[in-house]
Amino acid sequence: MKRRQFLKTGGVVAVCACTGSTLSACKMLSGISDTPVAPLASYRASATDVVVDLAKVPTLKTVGGSVKIEINDKKYNPLKLLVVRVGDREYKAFLDKCTHGEREMEYAADKKTLTCVSFGHSRFDDGGKVLDGPAEKPLRLFPVKVANDEIIISV
Repeated sequence: MKRRQFLKTGGVVAVCACTGSTLSACKMLSGISDTPVAPLASYRASATDVVVDLAKVPTLKTVGGSVKIEINDKKYNPLKLLVVRVGDREYKAFLDKCTHGEREMEYAADKKTLTCVSFGHSRFDDGGKVLDGPAEKPLRLFPVKVANDEIIISV
């Protein structure tokens, strides 16, 4: 986590603690979702792909599971993905950034929707299409292939 993000997050936590705000309100202020972060050893990035070792990501073992992946290098600057398991052998990978306010997204498996954690709460279907605004543009969806116990995300 970069210093600026750390300070910003720390400030939001302090404000929420002092005001007695709920965790949901704190998410809206920080823009950071509750989605678990994939362990660093569970994925690798190349110039064209991000490969995720499913054996190392417990939250993707069940349909409806989701995980955040952030790649920090010069090519991606950074690239934040939200990977969702939507079927037995079907996964989707989204740019983890709302098209309205650039906040993180959360996946609701029971509704098969993605929701922005910010105040506007833009909602998208599991194909990235806008269901409710203020967002007007769809989420960016990356092609995903499943091979053995890995998913390959073309970036």
